[in-house]
Amino acid sequence: MIAYFWDQFFPTIITSSVLVGIATWLLKRYFSRRIDNAFNEREKLFESKLRQQEKHKELIYNISSELMPEIQEAVYRSRNLVKETIKNKDLSHLDEMITYWTKLSDHLYKYQLFLPENIFELLHRYKRHFQNIVILLSSSVEDRTKEEASRCCLSEKDLSVLKGQFTEIEKLYSEILTKLRILIQTC
Repeated sequence: MIAYFWDQFFPTIITSSVLVGIATWLLKRYFSRRIDNAFNEREKLFESKLRQQEKHKELIYNISSELMPEIQEAVYRSRNLVKETIKNKDLSHLDEMITYWTKLSDHLYKYQLFLPENIFELLHRYKRHFQNIVILLSSSVEDRTKEEASRCCLSEKDLSVLKGQFTEIEKLYSEILTKLRILIQTC
């Protein structure tokens, strides 16, 4: 009986085992290549997206590194000009104020997409208060020559309004500088 088993089933078992082994090896190779190809395609796509994100991040950093100091300068100088105007009670700094108001407005609208929303909102509020000051002072010198305007003193009413706007600017100033510093450090 063992001889019969040995003669009849053993070659079949060996043949089946060899075929299963070959089929397993072929299937393993086939699926291994398919998986490798799929992963390679995804890896290339991921690397491409990563390079694109790095380029985008670099672009934003380059724009931010140029823009943030200019915005900070406009905010700082405009605040100091208002402070000087209140201190001296005159309009000698009006032309400079108009220059910084224009500069700040241009930067806000030109680079709005590159500014985080919270910083844009703070800067926009700051610009509105500063704009109110510029309009107030401009209306005070409307019908005067440049020389007369620079020697002109502010009325008590205008000075009171100016101080109220300056109070708002002061509140926003420190918050803006803090957020700009944080933004620059995280870039």
